[in-house]
Amino acid sequence: MKMPAPEIPEPEYDEFGNEIVLPIIVDEYVKDGVHIQVVDNFNEWSDYTKQLERNRDQARLEHGEINQANLRQKNGFLNGFDFGKARIR
Repeated sequence: MKMPAPEIPEPEYDEFGNEIVLPIIVDEYVKDGVHIQVVDNFNEWSDYTKQLERNRDQARLEHGEINQANLRQKNGFLNGFDFGKARIR
């Protein structure tokens, strides 16, 4: 008996017309109380999500929803760091 071929889903696209890259999780486990997922296409998925955030930030800038200073604050590396409590020894 011949098995029917699985249906290939149509690709989905984000609001910028780029094909959505979903993570392919190949393994999941808990180590030291932390839930860990192993993603097979991590680099491709990570690149896509970073570019999507860049595109969304650019669109917000163009529509005037955010300005450069707010964007720098949103994406700043040390935003949550309280320099008032820091000591140099």
